[in-house]
Amino acid sequence: MDDSIFYHEDFYRQIEIIPQENYFKALKNINDNSINYDSENGFVSILERVEQKIKTEDLNIQFDSVYQKLNRLTIKKYDIVKTGYSNTITIKKNTVALGFERIALFFELTQSCIIKNIWLCQSIDLPKVSISNNLLNAMVALGTEYNLILVDWNEELAIRLSSIKAVKSYLEENFAFTFPSL
Repeated sequence: MDDSIFYHEDFYRQIEIIPQENYFKALKNINDNSINYDSENGFVSILERVEQKIKTEDLNIQFDSVYQKLNRLTIKKYDIVKTGYSNTITIKKNTVALGFERIALFFELTQSCIIKNIWLCQSIDLPKVSISNNLLNAMVALGTEYNLILVDWNEELAIRLSSIKAVKSYLEENFAFTFPSL
């Protein structure tokens, strides 16, 4: 059995978890998106996102600290993360993933195991269930313990992970999760 997880390179940081100090700037960036995507010939322009003012790496969060907090909620930890497009697959260096119900949290690390970037996406390598408590609790833990928010650039929204109501609503509306009574 292969102990790796794959994510399509198009999903890299499309739903990212960043410091909450960037909340209002992220909302401003979402609302200021002035590109007109209407064209019969496909995309005529792209929006390039700039790095956040406060980077996740600036918080100096050790991955081991996060893993200790989320370990009991995690279905599986993946030390080998693969990515690619079409027939090309590469190993994403300095990256680990924690698997939950249908969704994995990916952690890109520095050489000293400080978390550089966090993002999430669905994975075929995880159980295909629609009932979630572990993922919900893990995301809320990231919000309350480390003051992080979620920015979904596809859905053009930002939510505070410290709000269980906001996280639950996001997971219901965007991934069709249901939740047993908490």
